[in-house]
Order: sequence, then C-alpha cells, then structure tokens
Amino acid sequence: MIRRLSALVMICALALSGLAGIVPAAAQTGITVNIRTVDAQTGESIRSACFVLVDFSNTGCDENGDGLIRYEGVPAGDYLVDQVQPAAGYVTVHDIPITVKASPATQTFTIQLNPVESNPAPASSDEVTLFIRTIDAANQFAITDVCFVLQDFSNEGCDDNGDGRVAFEGLKDGQALTVVQTSRPDGYLPVGDFPVTIVNDGGQQTVDVVMSQDRSTTDTVDVSVVPYDAATGGGLTGACVIFFGGSNEGCDDNGDGRITFEGVPVGSYLLRETQAPQGYQAAPDRWVALQVTGRTLYLDHAPAEQVEPKHQVDVALVTRDPKTGDLLDGACYIILDASIEGCDENNDGQVDYEGVVPGTYTIHQTKAPAGHATINDFEAQISEFDPEQSILIKQAKEQYAPGFRNVSVAVYDVDSGQRVKGEDVCVVLVDFSNEGCDLNSDGQIDFQDVPVGEYTIKATSLPKGYNVYFKDNLVVVEETNPLSIANALLVIVKP
Repeated sequence: MIRRLSALVMICALALSGLAGIVPAAAQTGITVNIRTVDAQTGESIRSACFVLVDFSNTGCDENGDGLIRYEGVPAGDYLVDQVQPAAGYVTVHDIPITVKASPATQTFTIQLNPVESNPAPASSDEVTLFIRTIDAANQFAITDVCFVLQDFSNEGCDDNGDGRVAFEGLKDGQALTVVQTSRPDGYLPVGDFPVTIVNDGGQQTVDVVMSQDRSTTDTVDVSVVPYDAATGGGLTGACVIFFGGSNEGCDDNGDGRITFEGVPVGSYLLRETQAPQGYQAAPDRWVALQVTGRTLYLDHAPAEQVEPKHQVDVALVTRDPKTGDLLDGACYIILDASIEGCDENNDGQVDYEGVVPGTYTIHQTKAPAGHATINDFEAQISEFDPEQSILIKQAKEQYAPGFRNVSVAVYDVDSGQRVKGEDVCVVLVDFSNEGCDLNSDGQIDFQDVPVGEYTIKATSLPKGYNVYFKDNLVVVEETNPLSIANALLVIVKP
C-alpha cells in the first residue's frame, strides 16, 4: 500500500507598508493579498502552482514570474486557499486557512509544498513503484488528466489523486516495459509509446513525460536530426536515432551528418540516439514535439576521448541595456560559490573572470551601472567545452518574462574549434531580429527578449574566406529552459 505524507504548509504574513506612511484603515477599499509558494525543503520559489481564495477569487497564477500570485481588493476576514493547478513534482494542497487583517495594505502568505519524492518507499525493498510524471512543456505545470498502461503487464493507471503522477506497483529491478498513454487532455499532442527499464532506487523510480500543446496543421511531418560536437560545433557522422512510437531507427547511412525522417505522425516523442558517432558519448534522451514539418533537431555530444572537458574556463559577464541592447559599463558581480567580486574597471561593458570551474551558478550583481537599479539574482550555465565564453546579462530586475528568453549566437570555426570574433561577424534571427554584429569581439551576438519558438539563423556578414558549414542553422527557444539564455551555434569554415 502506498502512503503519502501530508504536505507541510507554513503560512506567514509579511507586513509591507508604503513609503509615504501607513494608509488609514478607513481609506482602504480592500487588501492586496500575495501568495508565495516555495519548496518545503529548499525554500526555492515554485512558480507553476495556481490557487483560488475560496468563495472570493478566480484562479490566480504567477503571471510575471516574480514568485507571487496577487489578489486585489480582498476584504479582511478568514479564507481558505485551494490549489487548483498542481506543480509538477509536488504534492497538491487544499483548503489552507489564512486570516487577512484590516492592515497593512499588502499581506503576503507563504505556502510550502513537499516534493512527491518524499513518499516513503514500499514495505518490500524487492518491489519497485514506478511513478510516471506528466509535465506541460510550455509552463512546467503538472498534467493530471492522463492515463497509462504498462503493455502486457498492468491495467490502466490514472492520476486519480491529482498529484501529477500515475503509480504502478509491484515491479522488479531490471524489468523492461513499454509505456502506452491511453488518455490525455484535449489540446495536447499524443505521446508515442516508449520503453522504460526499471531501476530500484530505494523502492521507487520516477519517469518524466513532457507533453506539448497541439498547434499542428498537418497529420505528419518531415524532420531531420543533426549531431554535432559540443566543443567545436563541428558536424558528426555515423549516428543512429529513433523517435519511440513514431519511427523506426534511422541512421546516417551516407555520411552527410544528417538523419532524415519522412511522414512521422504528429506527436510528442522520446528521442534516443541508439548509436553515437565514433569516439563520442551518446546524446541524452529528450522529449520532442513534432508538429512543424521541415524541423531540424540538433544533438550536442561530449567527446569520449579526443577532446577533454575543461576543468577551468574564462568567463565574461556582459551587461546590456534592456531596451537598446547597448553595452553598459561600471557593473560589479559575484559568481556565487565560484568567484570573488569582479568589476568593470576598464568600462568596456564586461567583467572578466579567469579559471572558473564549469557548472550552473547563481549570478549576483553587487553594483549596477550608473542610473540603473540592481538586478535580481539569476542562474547561468558555464560550459566545460568552451575555454572562453560570455554570458549576456540584461540590466533588468528579471532576465526574462514568461514566454521569452535571451539568445546568444556563438560563432565557431569548425576546423580550429575557436570562436571567430569581430565586427564583420553579423547574423539575424529570421522573422524576429534586425542584424546583430559582434561589436565587442567576444565571438557571439546577443539578442534580448526573444519569444519562445524556432528561428533560422542567417549569417549576413562573415570574415573574408568564411562560409556557413551547415545548410540549416536553427535555434530553438524553449519555455522549458530554466536558464536565462538559449545558446545557439553558428559553425563556419574556410573553403
């Protein structure tokens, strides 16, 4: 029998008074109530849950990504807070009591959610409970109206308790099964049948299924898969891949670095590289939505032997105006847990760090450029395969709004593996941007506030003698990317 711990819920009110003084109670027409949702274990904000104030409000969600859900004009009194949209990976809570007082004018209540992994393991350590967790690709919401079966093993299982998971009990370590989706909400792409091998990790195993909303205008699509070297950007040959439930295995039989599929049914699929290019590790599995014909998917590869990852790299934090994109000078930063404070001492718009250990870090601005407010902390990825790299920083409180990301196009020489730099390196994101050039000679072109979607990268100017290596160059700006920057590679070569 599966037992679930009750969610630990902590409600605390934070009084916020206006800078001009306390507003008299008689002048108030209602209280602004903020709901903040956090992880009960780490305290980090959870932005995908939605709530209602029972008998008062409609559904409220974190619309601007600041970690708060706002309700205006709430009369003082006692209310129940009910979670109506689950957060993927967290136990849903219901009927949480809060008391809204007559003052102050703004009151914030914090709700802690427990990760679903906090469930105790089954009594028998020999048996495994498989949890299939279904997530919306666009907003990371849990999708609860789903059902699955384990082919030739189980009856249909559904998310009956609304925690964002479907549970299957009594499995054995090493057991190989096929997961079939039997029910899904209207407006979502069907999920292709996919394999799972049971791994006993304390009596549990969680498998994520990423579903995308259906925006298709056709029944089938043509798609290509292009493997490349993450260190140099160079194309790779000899790979094989499969879209589980949508295709047979396809291979790069002619050695052109491209695996082409025709007539794949529209749907969400688990993409797996079944054979890696020689000398490389296989790319990790990923969920992809196939609903636009002609799409090219790029698979990055870590070299297995010939190119060693860098244990330390040089990093430049480049500060740009949020409206114009112009460089801003005078900023100071700390890469938390990786650096001491660094400042733009030569007023070139960037702060340079040497010998940073690759990883995901929080960027903290200690001093803003003159005339600007300090930005909020944000996470950035520092790659182990790029010895010199730049990170775009938008001088705004938040690095991006929901539905948008910042994009950096790095330009590499496919033969040398080095960045190609200078003012004559220019590109556009087709159907979005004007021409952007490498004006600060860091080997990349930065674009701010790019809507989520797919964009063709077109080189409008290159150094003498260089040509674009790949015929098709695409950047996929994904809502699921938790970092602020969608990095893209433009690989060029001398003829």
